Amino acid sequence: ITDEELKHRIGLIAPYTQWIRTFGCNDDLKEAGMFAHNKGLKSAISAWLGTDLEENRRQIDCLINEARNGHVDLFIVGSEVLRRGDLSESKLLSYIEDVKQQVPGIPVAYADVYGIILSHPAIVQAIDVVLVNYYPYWEGIKVDQALAAVHTWHQQVLSASNGKRVIVSETGWPSAGNTIGEAVPSAENAGLYFLNFVSWARSNNVEYFFFSAFDEQWKAQDEGPQGAHWGIWDQSGHLKPEMEAVFY
Repeated sequence: ITDEELKHRIGLIAPYTQWIRTFGCNDDLKEAGMFAHNKGLKSAISAWLGTDLEENRRQIDCLINEARNGHVDLFIVGSEVLRRGDLSESKLLSYIEDVKQQVPGIPVAYADVYGIILSHPAIVQAIDVVLVNYYPYWEGIKVDQALAAVHTWHQQVLSASNGKRVIVSETGWPSAGNTIGEAVPSAENAGLYFLNFVSWARSNNVEYFFFSAFDEQWKAQDEGPQGAHWGIWDQSGHLKPEMEAVFY
């Protein structure tokens, strides 16, 4: 993605949100925090961590550099690394500690699905902010029962967080793709889940990021046809009609 495309996308969503979140810090995305600040938004900037240790180092160095330039409000050191099995807990902890030492004063988080958060108390202890992902779709739950499940999971995470700030870092529902169990992807269900989730979050004072801003076709190659249909906006930058009820 070019700088101009990134600026344009952030400009489209700026009237509807207070924060952006990225999933990496590289040549494509490293200016995201600066562009967000220019639009009056805050930025949660991630280092994308995986099995390539050299690339991990580049990602973390990029993250630290952007923070020193004043463009980062929340560090995210890795996303679902433990779920994928890309790194050991001890290696992830070393990256978290490195970032905390290099740029003190900016809160440091790690993001993963709720089951991983619950089973890794050492990670919860090491971070300043707990970022947790909830996907009732992937667990085959009917859309009209999804928020009951999310509420149960969230109470478990709150109990395990030892009073630390907890932010829902990913949740959403695809507008097209494969049916999983009783979870049916459709434009109507995506809109219903968005509205129900935001209503639940507001009534329970839950901070959240919603996944995701835009449809992105490349994601289909990794997670099937639904991968291309998680956006609130379509790939051309048009707000999906079914998602409008949250905003208007």
